[in-house]
Amino acid sequence: MIIDRSSNSSDHTYAPALIQALAQRLSPAHAALFATPVQEVGGTNWYSAGSQHVPISDLTPASADALLRHAASILSDIRRVANSEAGLIRTHYRQLITLPDGNSIHVVDGRPVLSRWGCGATTPQWITDLDDGRPPPQQCSVFPDPPRLWPVALMGATLGLAAGASVLLFTPATQACRDIINHALWYKQDLAAISGCWVRSSNMEGTVNDVVTHDGYKSWQLCMDSDGRHGTLNVTLDVGPDGTSCTAPALGTFKDGKAVITTPYCKSVLYTYLPRIAICKQKDNDHMLCDIHPNIADASLPPDAAKYHEGELTRSRVAANTP
Repeated sequence: MIIDRSSNSSDHTYAPALIQALAQRLSPAHAALFATPVQEVGGTNWYSAGSQHVPISDLTPASADALLRHAASILSDIRRVANSEAGLIRTHYRQLITLPDGNSIHVVDGRPVLSRWGCGATTPQWITDLDDGRPPPQQCSVFPDPPRLWPVALMGATLGLAAGASVLLFTPATQACRDIINHALWYKQDLAAISGCWVRSSNMEGTVNDVVTHDGYKSWQLCMDSDGRHGTLNVTLDVGPDGTSCTAPALGTFKDGKAVITTPYCKSVLYTYLPRIAICKQKDNDHMLCDIHPNIADASLPPDAAKYHEGELTRSRVAANTP
């Protein structure tokens, strides 16, 4: 779809080959940061694959900041390749980071997309400030309030080196830090982004799309290891006086910028929870939005059993390995 139009006719004949080089050398997610320019009558149309588009100006300040950090982390990956390897990416890197103004930043299906790249005269300040995804130091400190914690650390040091070190080791990172880190993990397709335990917080009605029963959920929890590749699904339905649980292994992977989690049959004494596939995108650090449906071709299932339906997963705060 067209997300922008510029009246000038800058030379972007190199653009298709450059975008292809980004996809091949880095990933399709890196290439998707850049809209594709197409010379047409009266100017240039900028195309991006997707179905929903809004300008960054429509976002809240916090969401806009997260979007810019996401875009900057991708640009940092590209910069490292441009600095270390010869080829199209090095040749045209400067064009990728010269934008005319803030109106060239867009949101397409929840991800950042840049239009009119190569049409500006300078690199926007946000790209320079957020290179490598680094926020200003005071915003991503392990100390939520550094000035007041320094005396505490010094006092701890008087009790011994180990005690003093523990103050630094166990002080939690701020929420802003965790959000930034998790955004970077998602857009680098690092499965550590889905590590920890998640509970299903929407669409908790039991239907034939999920289970061979019409009983509702009592609980639904998915716990993924620190690398996000393996985990365990535990489901309890309102069957019997105390509910009946089943447990099944889970496997995680990334595909087309989304986390894909699959589980096999989960069987209890009273019901069978079908093999399923959950295709998830990040909503924020603490939530994933997933299309969940049975991952099986079974002629005995009702006609609508394979229908997609959305469920929201919420990060469990009690999980020891929650980032």
